[in-house]
Amino acid sequence: MSNRLPLRWAATREPPAVIYHATTPRKFERYKHTGCILAPVRGFDCPEAAREWAADKQGRTIILALTVTRPQLLPDHHILGVGAAWFEPVDVAEYRVCGAGRWRTFGAGAVAPAPGSR
Repeated sequence: MSNRLPLRWAATREPPAVIYHATTPRKFERYKHTGCILAPVRGFDCPEAAREWAADKQGRTIILALTVTRPQLLPDHHILGVGAAWFEPVDVAEYRVCGAGRWRTFGAGAVAPAPGSR
């Protein structure tokens, strides 16, 4: 039995408080330099969907969990059966690197994960 969820599940659930965003090390450094990820910020409602999406993209090796306040569903963007895509219409400054544990704010001494650690 598959643990994948039907897409209609995303449209009927509460908006997530956290979305998972895949990025490159270079963009991650830019986020830290600017102090936030500039809107619109796109991500998925589960880390598995973000990882699956990132696997098809060149260099997207960092998965960030972002705290969001007004996420909106992107109906045409999803990883079928895994998770739905959302976007945040405002800048996002609070994040954690998946697997790193604690929450951080951009510009507050954040460091990128070591190569090979995800």
